[in-house]
Amino acid sequence: MSGHRSRRGFTVAELLAAAGLLAAASAACFLALTASVRSSAGGIFASRAGLMASAVSEAVRDELRFCGGLEITESGIIYDSAVYGENALMTLKGGRAAVYSGGREYFLPVGEYGGLKVGQMSFEERSGAVEVKLVICTSGGRPLRECRFEVKRVNEGQ
Repeated sequence: MSGHRSRRGFTVAELLAAAGLLAAASAACFLALTASVRSSAGGIFASRAGLMASAVSEAVRDELRFCGGLEITESGIIYDSAVYGENALMTLKGGRAAVYSGGREYFLPVGEYGGLKVGQMSFEERSGAVEVKLVICTSGGRPLRECRFEVKRVNEGQ
């Protein structure tokens, strides 16, 4: 009897092995969770970029579809607006599409949204229509969505 030790409890080696396994499993779960969160955030940014591109393109379309005179410049597009008056300038300012007219600054309805901004907005005139290019970026400047569309002008030549 004196040669047998009691089997109550665990040895230090067994406890250390169990703690090591628990730590390894926790680390694996943490890495999987981190990757999942990153993937989810990327999907949310992509979805928001699509919504923002849609909203900005619709605001630009509405403004240019019925405009009068039109001139594309390096800084943006100058046009006669039914809302903002004659010689309105549509351009980018701080990640937002802005319109300047009569010494005042107006922003189109969508600006920086959920960590996103309009990174680029350019115009090109093509036989009675205006081709617009928008690039939606993260607030850090990484492009997420490019959107090109054409606006057929109703008041051509006015």
